Amino acid sequence: MNLVMDVLAAISICTEPFDSNPKREAENFKLRRISRTEPIFTDEMWRNILPMAIWQILVLVVLMYAGQLIYFDESFNIITTPVRQGAVATDKLRLNTLCFNTYMLMNLFNMLNCRVNTNELNIFQNILSNKYFWIVLLFEFGVQVAFIWFTKS
Repeated sequence: MNLVMDVLAAISICTEPFDSNPKREAENFKLRRISRTEPIFTDEMWRNILPMAIWQILVLVVLMYAGQLIYFDESFNIITTPVRQGAVATDKLRLNTLCFNTYMLMNLFNMLNCRVNTNELNIFQNILSNKYFWIVLLFEFGVQVAFIWFTKS
């Protein structure tokens, strides 16, 4: 999970090509000196962070507490039910896997939103210009699929 959240995401996002248009550069990055007293998180950052955090929390809380009613025939206690009975996975383990997979995929798709750090609403602008972003995104997606399909035992 740290691989997705930290290292590879930072590599893929930080390899965006440099825009040599001085007018656009000045608009996007507002070239000026930054004081030590200014906040680290700008209003644009909070506007991007808070809705995504609220959305992820909402989806995962619904999945965790109502997922057993949505996806399974029988209800179970999410606290006391064991994840395995012998070598057989229980519905609790399946629900935990569903929640984790949902969380990871939401973060992978959030990488698309993180590419744009300005007031630009089109997150797909220049999306094909960074091959490293796509290599990392597809690698992380492949690892997530491998975790689900090849670790069933």
